Amino acid sequence: MHVEHERYTFIDYGCGKGRALLVAAEFPFHRIVGVEFAPQLAEIAKQNLRSYRCGQLKCRDVTVLAMDAADFELPREPAVLFFFSPFKGSVMESVVENIEASLRSFPRELFVLFSGVPIMRERAFGSRSKYRRLRRERHFDVYQHLP
Repeated sequence: MHVEHERYTFIDYGCGKGRALLVAAEFPFHRIVGVEFAPQLAEIAKQNLRSYRCGQLKCRDVTVLAMDAADFELPREPAVLFFFSPFKGSVMESVVENIEASLRSFPRELFVLFSGVPIMRERAFGSRSKYRRLRRERHFDVYQHLP
């Protein structure tokens, strides 16, 4: 799968201390957004972004939002969503419903990288007809939202 990074916003749901944001910034994404419910973790992520000293960063437009992921309004541009098993049950369902509502209102390209146990990946995106699994590995799946 080849992705023209410059066309996509990378969004990390449940970004924690920001490790995935730093890794994503090594690619030339249009911009990067971290969404974190815990204000303390969001502040640590912001500090980590400010203090990170690596010449490899290709995206410098990185934002961390301290908020409920179910309330996060998906940008109206192509996106790559990243989940590292951040939510369980009804919270994950609310997040996916919010994403789906956004895509119905404003269709656009969307990829999902979901890391975690297979049953969580399957429940979140794999069992939904609007998503096609492009790749399955031991620890992650890649999905594409279908128009």
